[in-house]
Amino acid sequence: MVELTLDDNGHPLDAGRRARRVPPRLRLALEHRDWSCRFPGCADAIWTDAHHVTHWAHGGPTDLDNLVLPCRRHHVLLHEGGFTVDHDHVFRAPSGRAIPRRPTPPPGSPDEVQLAGVTPDTIRTQWDGQPLDLDLALTALLHPERAAFS
Repeated sequence: MVELTLDDNGHPLDAGRRARRVPPRLRLALEHRDWSCRFPGCADAIWTDAHHVTHWAHGGPTDLDNLVLPCRRHHVLLHEGGFTVDHDHVFRAPSGRAIPRRPTPPPGSPDEVQLAGVTPDTIRTQWDGQPLDLDLALTALLHPERAAFS
C-alpha cells in the first residue's frame, strides 16, 4: 500500500527534475486524478503509463501538472504514432486535429439506427472486452498511411 502525501497546500508531492521515473506517491496521485486512460474514447484502467506532457528529456518536470495517464496502447501512439497531448489534456491526431473528448454523433436519425438493429453490442470488441477506439479504427481505415499500431 502506498500513502498519498500532500504538501502544506494540499498538493501531491512532485519529483521535479530529480528523476524521470514517477515515484509511487506521485503515481497514486496521478491515478486518483485521471482514474483511467485520458485518451478520448478510452476508459482502459489496466496497463496505464505515466506520460510526461513536456518530455523529461526536453526539460519537463516529473510533476502532476506535467503528467497524464494513457493506457499502454495510447502511450505508444504518443511516442511513435505522431499523436500529441497538451497540458489541458487535449489530444491531437498526427494531422494536428484535436480529438474531441466526446465523439461526434454519427450521421443519421435515431429511427434509422433502430431500424438497422444497431445496439450497444453491435460494435463490442471480440478480443478482451475493451471498448473500441473508434478514432484509431477510422484513422486506420480512412488514412492507413497515418495510422500507427501498437
